[in-house]
Amino acid sequence: MSKTIKNIIYVTIQQVVNTILPFLTIPYIARVLGVEQNGVYSYSLTIATVFAVFFSFGFAIHGANVIAQSTGVTREIRFLEIQILRMLFLFIGIALFFLFVRYYRQGISEVVLILQGTLILVNFFDISWYYQGIGDFKKIVTRNIIVKLVGTVSVFVFVRKPEDLWIYIGLINGSQLLGNIVLFKDILYTVKYINRVEFNKFVVHSKVAFLLFLPNLSGLILSNFDKIFLGSIGDIVGLSNYQQAQRILSFLYTVLMIPSPVIIQKIASLRFTNNHKEANHYVYMGLNMYLALGFFCVFGVVLGAGDFIVIFLGSQYKGAIALFIILSPILITKTVGGVIGGWYLIPLGRNKLHSLPLVIGTIVSVALNIVITPLFGVKAAAIIFVFAEIVVIFIQLLYSKELYQLVDKKNLSVLFLNFLSAYLMTEFFVKMDIAGNFDAIYLNFISVLGIFIGLSCIMLFLTKSSRMFITKCFNMLKGRYIYENSSN
Repeated sequence: MSKTIKNIIYVTIQQVVNTILPFLTIPYIARVLGVEQNGVYSYSLTIATVFAVFFSFGFAIHGANVIAQSTGVTREIRFLEIQILRMLFLFIGIALFFLFVRYYRQGISEVVLILQGTLILVNFFDISWYYQGIGDFKKIVTRNIIVKLVGTVSVFVFVRKPEDLWIYIGLINGSQLLGNIVLFKDILYTVKYINRVEFNKFVVHSKVAFLLFLPNLSGLILSNFDKIFLGSIGDIVGLSNYQQAQRILSFLYTVLMIPSPVIIQKIASLRFTNNHKEANHYVYMGLNMYLALGFFCVFGVVLGAGDFIVIFLGSQYKGAIALFIILSPILITKTVGGVIGGWYLIPLGRNKLHSLPLVIGTIVSVALNIVITPLFGVKAAAIIFVFAEIVVIFIQLLYSKELYQLVDKKNLSVLFLNFLSAYLMTEFFVKMDIAGNFDAIYLNFISVLGIFIGLSCIMLFLTKSSRMFITKCFNMLKGRYIYENSSN
């Protein structure tokens, strides 16, 4: 088996582990900590994440590229140069974070914030970018699996009540920190080359890292400003419900995008060999596949949100039901955005067109949150989040009209009508008043979702164009897709 195939397998395993294990703890932590403490956790985590990601800059991305292009002793010297810069920036981040804790706590426990601040230390000792550069994914994945397993098991064993929030944070962040330190000690031998470090390259490394970080800065603000703002205006319960709805949708998004890295690699190879027609056809299939899957998921969320939230998170999170429904369109915008950016714009080197809409979407989100959210609360924040995502997609399509031409409007209309019909029939035949006990809610949820999926499948089977489209999608995902000329 080739090294490339092995690395793809390792990356897939890592994605599955990083997705499934944290998801398993959501219903347990939701019930054990309660709504308010989960809100405190979300607020403090968001603040720490901003500090950790911002002061990590773009050194990890730049470092992986530099290491991949270096050999021998030069590789170790370049590693030291970039790692010294990373540590310097993160040390500044730690200092500023402690100032933040000292002067702006918003009623959050100092202990909780400091424990969340260990995320900066997690990044401080993170050298996974070095192993990515040398192509040693096995070591990274093995470490991550052990860390995730230890953290997950520890949570179920030691976290028992709302007052255990500090234990929960310590276990999650502590296990990551320990895992990074274990890898970090393996690279300490490079210190012997410290006298060969070229300090004049620090400016060059910093400039490149900044340019690589700039697009991610918009994503960082777009993903976290609304949560920080909700916490700052004191809506901790609303923030808790908002975060839980987003975590579930994030899990669904990650599952939907599991095939994406493999397809991206295939498209990059096609672009490199100037086989642009076949590459565009993969983009065509991806756009339409994720539009169809997105609509299917949104209908499913709207149908089952009420029952699912009560079953999965508990009745105390009923406030998350409306947010779950409002936010559900991001399953369309994010997956389609992933195709537009990762499958199309970046392989073509159109990085500005990929980045600029993110900047505009971020500005729109921040401005609307400042003006509207204090007046209308967490539901407004959810609507603004979806609207900002739509703005990003709209701008990308506006300046890439060829992408709009790749959308199979006929097939998507047929699929949409299929899902709409199944949704309406399910609502008519199955939806009933919930009796109020867990068994009734559970049975109602299974019935609603089961009939919706069943009716959708029957209708899709009866529609020839839908069957052909779905067959092509499956063949593409299985690696057996053969390019065919089409009007699109």
